Amino acid sequence: MTIDYGPMTTDDLLSTVRELPIVDLRLMLHRTSDGLILHTSVGNAAPDSANQATFHYDYGEFMFAGVLVSGAELAAWFSAGKAEVGQLTFQVPTIGNASASRYTSRAPRKGRPFPWPRRTFQIYSPERVDLTYPPRVLSAPGQPFFPDLVSATDALLFDSWPDPSRSSMSSELLALHIADTRAWLKSVSVSPTSIIVDAVGTDIASVELTVTNGPQHYEQILGGPEEVRVPIAYDEAASLWIALIGRDGWTDHREIRGEWQGPSFDLVTFTSDEFAEVVDRLRLGGESERVEFKQLLPRRDRDLVKTVAAFANSFGGAILIGVSKPGELAGLDLATVADLKDQIESLIAGNLNPLPPYKVLECELDHRSIIVVRIDAGPDWPYAVGQTHPEFYVRRGATTWRAQPEDVRALAQLRLSGSERARPLFWPRT
Repeated sequence: MTIDYGPMTTDDLLSTVRELPIVDLRLMLHRTSDGLILHTSVGNAAPDSANQATFHYDYGEFMFAGVLVSGAELAAWFSAGKAEVGQLTFQVPTIGNASASRYTSRAPRKGRPFPWPRRTFQIYSPERVDLTYPPRVLSAPGQPFFPDLVSATDALLFDSWPDPSRSSMSSELLALHIADTRAWLKSVSVSPTSIIVDAVGTDIASVELTVTNGPQHYEQILGGPEEVRVPIAYDEAASLWIALIGRDGWTDHREIRGEWQGPSFDLVTFTSDEFAEVVDRLRLGGESERVEFKQLLPRRDRDLVKTVAAFANSFGGAILIGVSKPGELAGLDLATVADLKDQIESLIAGNLNPLPPYKVLECELDHRSIIVVRIDAGPDWPYAVGQTHPEFYVRRGATTWRAQPEDVRALAQLRLSGSERARPLFWPRT
């Protein structure tokens, strides 16, 4: 979620950029009669930036490139109005307005997952020309194929699936995301009797952890990265605030509002006391929007991954393998459970893009073994089945359906609305 936002001067912006050791930068260049001109770019300065792949794709009028540069080099581009990187030479429009925003860890954004808190600089230029995007495919020998320019931009600049509802592109000359790794919330586990906070970071010593839930309040000075069990009984009727406070103010925080998690859904796990107790309660409740039974691993492998994708695109859920449709315990051959779990892991990893948060677990009910595939509502959705020809799925009642664009939009509105349907399942720590 966005916390602080405001304009900034060009001098302050370039001074900050110069201090960055490395930036992985995605460029879209427009070829004109005057040569190549930078049109749109996305940069990340994060602990994994040095590991990002570089590339260079030329489609004639448009060119895409992925490069690694130092902050000093990037700042020099904007100061000089031109850039040279590798074999590329191009013009860089003059900076006009610039703004800066602060975000908590795992705040939603377009592109690859960004688990750290971050600052985002958005740079605009009065010289940047809005292009008329040709409704033609982008193809060239040895280059990735795209049906249009917007799809290419989504994939090559943002590492994301194309959004079929989007017909225009970002207006920034540069969107630069800078990770703040000093102190951040890695995970939070909420149970009826306590709250467990896993706080990490490169400068976390002496940072204060504060937890507030209605009239209940807890605070502790951290000595380093650690998992803290907070003796607060979670009250769903009141907002739960969890914050890390450093010398210069907050470094990260989360709010869990009443009966739903808001923007924390990818960070917070709700837990109960006994895993088997939760699973048996799901079994007895029957199949639903959140629960699916399978007596055996489906012969058609895609049936399983379709359901996994549907749960991840919706509000999470559980697939109980070894349970028949009426909810009766069939059980699995104990000698095959380990192999089945490996098979399920391979199916999910090989067919879903991106990978949703999930676990494949074994559970014993009434002396019979079953497998539980737990799927959480994912932060990087929509989740697709297949790589070359992606398909999207959602849940309607107790059935998995092929999604239409309007289904995805409706889910987005519902997940952000605070609806009871979006409330997560309580799970034990596993």
